[in-house]
Amino acid sequence: MYQPNKMSHRHDAIMDWMIANPDKTLGECAVEMGYTQPWLSVIVNSDMFQARYRERRDELEGVIHFDVKARLMAATSIALDKTMERLQVGPSEQFLQNTTKNLVTTVFGVREESRSQNHLHVHVDGEALLRARERAAAHFNGKSLSPAPNPSGEEVQEVEFVESTPA
Repeated sequence: MYQPNKMSHRHDAIMDWMIANPDKTLGECAVEMGYTQPWLSVIVNSDMFQARYRERRDELEGVIHFDVKARLMAATSIALDKTMERLQVGPSEQFLQNTTKNLVTTVFGVREESRSQNHLHVHVDGEALLRARERAAAHFNGKSLSPAPNPSGEEVQEVEFVESTPA
């Protein structure tokens, strides 16, 4: 496979494009840069390019992350300032409800729809499950059974299940 002897400004431009457009394909890069896709693929997959790409990506990652974080903080600050202005001039009831809901969701990560659900997990062995199935089948067939035998000798608590309708 072809390996470039040295990296040039063209290679750096390809790296910059790839870092700036992580969601795009190599084919799109080739079109935009004016290269054929096979040539670009050979260059991008070379050991020298990959090593330099990793270095360059690591160099720029901190800068890009800092820039995105700074921009998000600025946008958040502007949005909060505008919200505070609107709250001071007598907002509508709907605005208050929406603002409160959005702030609670943003600050605490709680959505109204995500109410906690209680779960009960019961671990039983195969014999106990078989006895329970037999008792349930007998119950639904109208037969009455005495308590099931318990070969393990452990104390067993009888539980009555009552069907309930959702609230």
